[in-house]
Amino acid sequence: MIKNILFFLVIYLPFEEFVLKHLGISELGYSMLKQIPDLLVIFLFFVIFASRVLANSKFTPSHDKVLYVLFFLLCLTTVSALYNNASIFNSLLNFKASIRYMLLMFIVYESSFALSDIRKMLNLIFFMGIIQGFIGILSYFLGDSAIHFFSPGSYSDYGGVKYSSFNEAKGSIFGTMNFPVVFGYFMLLVLTLLLSFKSFLLKNAFIFYFFVLFFLVNVILSESRAAIILAILSFIFFTFKSRYGFIKITLIALLGSLFFIFFVEGVEISSDYKDFSYIFNGNLIEILEHQRLGMVYLLLDNFSKINMLLGLSFDKEFVVDTIIANFVIPLTLKDHVIYFIEDVYWLSLYLYSGITGIVLYFILLYSVYRETIIKHKDLISNKFILFIKFNLFVILVASFLNQILEFRQYSFYFWLIVGLYFRYMRIQTMLKK
Repeated sequence: MIKNILFFLVIYLPFEEFVLKHLGISELGYSMLKQIPDLLVIFLFFVIFASRVLANSKFTPSHDKVLYVLFFLLCLTTVSALYNNASIFNSLLNFKASIRYMLLMFIVYESSFALSDIRKMLNLIFFMGIIQGFIGILSYFLGDSAIHFFSPGSYSDYGGVKYSSFNEAKGSIFGTMNFPVVFGYFMLLVLTLLLSFKSFLLKNAFIFYFFVLFFLVNVILSESRAAIILAILSFIFFTFKSRYGFIKITLIALLGSLFFIFFVEGVEISSDYKDFSYIFNGNLIEILEHQRLGMVYLLLDNFSKINMLLGLSFDKEFVVDTIIANFVIPLTLKDHVIYFIEDVYWLSLYLYSGITGIVLYFILLYSVYRETIIKHKDLISNKFILFIKFNLFVILVASFLNQILEFRQYSFYFWLIVGLYFRYMRIQTMLKK
């Protein structure tokens, strides 16, 4: 049962917004169906947890540490809501968004996944990335009609911001997901999966480099600045680790330049942003003052008004109301503080849960990192380790710019692959015994 549900979610999640849009359901129905993937994951976790308790069995010591951290975060969320007179229910819902898919580590570890299932799952994730990438590029070349067909429904939102036709007019691509930035990070994850596993996924070198360029192009066309920079860094990092790395990176850069000169810049589409180099223009600081940099100013100006240990609670509505009522808000952020409250995610964690919450999150991520430096390694586990380490770096950096831990199409697949690694190592340990 566990395997079937996880395989279903791997296929369903990238197309979730597209499916819900074409079902033609009400906003209430949309909201309810959006909870199904989360509820399935939580259900599977409690099934496994209950079976462990009934069998008087424990997880591995490292997994126990992660569980303790999650339990302390849950307690902190409740205490912070009580202390600030915020809604416990809303706090728990918002808290769930950032930790829900971490439970996949335990689910996959305790599942009946065999080595063949692990390979199938990795290939399926890669295949879903290819499908989304082709949809993205198809949308870019075909323009408005394709973008409108694949766009999410009017009930879709991102960080509390409703989807609108502006996202289509802007010219960014998003596959079948709700926002370009989510699509960009999903493409980045599949790119790092390909770079980590290489011949495990693709045997032919020419096809391998074609898909490296393919995913890089999709990240760039998503126009997510952070994802673009991290994708380029990942390519440089992985390429220079290999033999003849400098030659390879030079060839790919030349091919990429030719692609954009002769194809991308030559295609006429109804977008004012056909030249996506605008995202690095000289007005970047001014733009950021109306977004993430504005949130930094807000936090610095009102630092003393936030409980250092408990924050203001995970109830986002309560936090926004508190900011509007009691904080000195920078003029650049005056009319749209709600839109960017979570974009600088580490700062939003301070708003929600104080220093205590940030420390617990770092302990959790470090516990996962510690698992990747164990001594008994082989060729496949090293590929997992490379993927996990780089994506932990992505999470640490991107969380200064986006709420990446809450992006379903990134968070789900990252924690699933971490779970596959733990499961793989468990199988290897059992085989040795």
